[in-house]
Amino acid sequence: GVHDFKGFSSLKKTKKSTVREIYSLDIIELEREIQIRIRGNGFLYNMVRIICGTLVDIGRGTLPQTAAAQILS
Repeated sequence: GVHDFKGFSSLKKTKKSTVREIYSLDIIELEREIQIRIRGNGFLYNMVRIICGTLVDIGRGTLPQTAAAQILS
């Protein structure tokens, strides 16, 4: 969906809009790895890396399951 992804960018001060649309986010479990595929209309600096790291931390239990939603709000 369409959200302000400023919390998922390593650049906190920017003159450009931080609103982006994510079309899909797929997590694929393979034999020895996990792939995360994100499709959207554009990405902020390090946005995908930070989203993936957040999802990994949620999966490991070091962040609560609500962390991603809290970062977006």
